[in-house]
Amino acid sequence: MSDKSAARQPDVIVVGAGVVGASTARELAHAGARVLLIDRDQAPGAGSRAAAGVGVPSVRLLQDPPMLAFALRGQQTLAKDLDRLATPERPLSGACGVLRPVADQAAADRLAALAAEHPGFLGSWVSPDEVAALEPTMRKAAHGAYVDPGATVVDAPAYVDALVAEARRAGVTVRADCPLLSLRSDDRGVTAELPDGPVRADTLVLAAGAWTGALPGLPALPVRPVRGQMLRLAPESADQRPRHIVSGPLYLAPAPDGRTVLVGATEEDTGFTPGPTVEGALMLLAHVARNWPALRTARVVDTWYGFRATTEDGRPLIGGLPGHPRIVVATGHGGQGILTGSHTGELVAALVAGEQPGELVHFDPARTAS
Repeated sequence: MSDKSAARQPDVIVVGAGVVGASTARELAHAGARVLLIDRDQAPGAGSRAAAGVGVPSVRLLQDPPMLAFALRGQQTLAKDLDRLATPERPLSGACGVLRPVADQAAADRLAALAAEHPGFLGSWVSPDEVAALEPTMRKAAHGAYVDPGATVVDAPAYVDALVAEARRAGVTVRADCPLLSLRSDDRGVTAELPDGPVRADTLVLAAGAWTGALPGLPALPVRPVRGQMLRLAPESADQRPRHIVSGPLYLAPAPDGRTVLVGATEEDTGFTPGPTVEGALMLLAHVARNWPALRTARVVDTWYGFRATTEDGRPLIGGLPGHPRIVVATGHGGQGILTGSHTGELVAALVAGEQPGELVHFDPARTAS
């Protein structure tokens, strides 16, 4: 079937070509579906592309066991993706481990208590002197840290490109710079109005990240954007780079390029107000200056921002859209989108095929219905 024919007569339309959408389209195509993947931007997957790519479950998830289990499964699926899609010319990621400093014994005890039912999640405890040996250019830790070698930093734009290319190889028709203008759905299917006319399909998957909450022709979804600002630094010498993802309310990480340092990320409830801003840059730079004296002379080579798709309870929306039997939602992954996007694609493809993956009970969009 030609691209034009596939685009006009798909079985499934996927809206949004970030990690979630591209992975979903790929899995559906591998299962034999004719898939049209559309994205509003010329460079598909704006939300995913803006991510720093820290591929490790957040400590916050220790307070939400179903979400933690989801993130850990996502981490496994991400690792398989990176192994399969990376090439010597473009490795897609860098393995570096994660270091989580703590300020005092009380903080260490709180963290250990949270992780008590998840042995191995935090890794090993190391003393302040051991932290200094692991990260010699970081200001000496006041108390110590947990260190886990099993973490990676993903080149997010390269990963999105690789996923979209793999979807194309699987037979997906990909259309960038193609916004969804309106949508109609009924019991038999959906009609998506695109810039060059309507397209009819059996099923539509909404995976447009932070923008999913206000797509035309649909009820408002409880997804809101949270802006994150980031910096990239070029140290004067390679030995000034952190060796790990050094995690806390803000983080530093060695970029996969082997030369630069990633600093992030703010969490700002500003709607779709663009950035970067002076305030955001000052917050990130102050963190660097306070905790990494050797990086005070590093050059700021890039600043950027993105919008995380967040929900009130911190869990994504994955499942059928209430009242719209032919529409599936896959959004609201917050800061875990790079980590869990490919696993979400597997779940959505199974759902479209008529299966009911058990873990989706925790992420059913119906839970947010008033």
